[in-house]
Amino acid sequence: MTYDVNLPRMHQAQYPDRCIRCQGDPQGSTLRLWTHMVGWWTAVFLIFGWPVSTTVPACRPCKLQIRLQRLGGWVVMLILSVLFMWFVWPWVKDFVPLAIRKWVAVGMIMICALPFFVWQVLVPPSFDFTAYKNSIDYEFNDHEYAVEFANLNRDADWVKVD
Repeated sequence: MTYDVNLPRMHQAQYPDRCIRCQGDPQGSTLRLWTHMVGWWTAVFLIFGWPVSTTVPACRPCKLQIRLQRLGGWVVMLILSVLFMWFVWPWVKDFVPLAIRKWVAVGMIMICALPFFVWQVLVPPSFDFTAYKNSIDYEFNDHEYAVEFANLNRDADWVKVD
């Protein structure tokens, strides 16, 4: 379960002076994280919007683990999808009509990606954020950190905590 704090997109978020992952002293160390803005075009055209970044406090040992968790999951999902398509698609493509062959291939890749998305829901990262046109959802694994983050950012036009 994550605890979400919604802030205006133009608001410069302030974080508690603790590591975003282990809650320890970051000793001035920070980590810049990127995401893409999502909207109606994401689902329709399968494209992402402009990149959005935030800089979070993270101690040196946690920086590598946060990067590995964010990037590693995507890399593993892509490798598994490519391997699945390499070995399974030749067996399946002869049974699929030519007119829908591309859609079946996309569906098979989405099935390969499903475990990754289930894992993200069952074992959420310590921190993530999702950018929209006018706001950003900051998602925390730790309730106390989320509340402290929301209190530090009370000067925003609105703060919504879920």
